[in-house]
Amino acid sequence: MKALYVTSLHTSSGKTALCLGLARRMQAEGRKVGYFKPLSVQAWTPGKFQTDEDADFVRRILDLSEDVRDLVGVMLAPDTVKHLVATEPNTALLDQVKASFGKVSQGKDVMLLEGGGSLREG
Repeated sequence: MKALYVTSLHTSSGKTALCLGLARRMQAEGRKVGYFKPLSVQAWTPGKFQTDEDADFVRRILDLSEDVRDLVGVMLAPDTVKHLVATEPNTALLDQVKASFGKVSQGKDVMLLEGGGSLREG
């Protein structure tokens, strides 16, 4: 399995669109493509649980079978981020990201990982 990490220096720069374009092209070539967002700081609550709007959009467009909650490693609200910055590093969060990635990458030829809104995010 190959992994491609897509990131940017700025928010709203087209990372999701680039991931979708690459994924659709690879799917058309017969590859099994997955998507993963290791960290999201923009919680979206469309129903009973928080998720990432980009991850849900990508899941629907690419017709991925995974639960949208599994496509995001860690969902952090702004107040949670402030708390984490003030405390010692939490390795449990990294373990959570690794476990989620392992789950959604099974059986895939290529995984597209979408980075945060800047190089400092995450």
